[in-house]
Amino acid sequence: MRAMTSQVAIVERANELAEDLCSGPVPVERNTLLSVVADFLSDPKAPTERLERTLTLLASGSGGHLNRSKGFKAQATEVIRVVGQLLRSKDYAPESLRSLLGWTARLLLVRRPAKPGRRGEIGGGRPTPQSFPGPRPTKPLPKPPTRSVPATRPPDVAPVPTGPNWRPRLQGLGWGNITEVAIDLMTTLEGDDKREAAKAIVVKMGGKREFRSRKDKPWVQDLFAAAGE
Repeated sequence: MRAMTSQVAIVERANELAEDLCSGPVPVERNTLLSVVADFLSDPKAPTERLERTLTLLASGSGGHLNRSKGFKAQATEVIRVVGQLLRSKDYAPESLRSLLGWTARLLLVRRPAKPGRRGEIGGGRPTPQSFPGPRPTKPLPKPPTRSVPATRPPDVAPVPTGPNWRPRLQGLGWGNITEVAIDLMTTLEGDDKREAAKAIVVKMGGKREFRSRKDKPWVQDLFAAAGE
């Protein structure tokens, strides 16, 4: 197995993988990919054999993880196929493979398919209101009298900055998905948002003492560093 040292080559390959995952019969979402490879990504010392075992267990139906829903099963099956091909190629050392999968997850977020429009919008399943014009008046309506109104300048309003809305991600947070959620938020958020999200995760899970059995995990150490613990 050889290591790929070129970051450019890794990003280009990640773009190809994201295209492959998005162009299948069931487009794969970023969270589905992370749910399969999160354990391998979170441990910088994990060998590729650990990821191979994970794929084998998932493919055999162990633990019933593929039975969450039909959509998840179809997406996870596609992830197992694509990642399995990567492992069989033996082109990547573990650290390069982690970088490749991480970039693929980021690009999947950019390539997220657009949702169908709402009713009344294009693509929403019903004709737009323009398809049903109202009755035309038989006579032109009289124009109301006009009067000059002095022009007024609207007040200057400073734009309100909006940051990433990470709080809904914590509503269903538990020990079963904390690895995936924590890695995702700590790699995508910055500054105050990252610090607040880290503190919120620690509080929601019952405080720092609840992480004792996981304190050696790199993602836990990153979480505590971001929270200032």
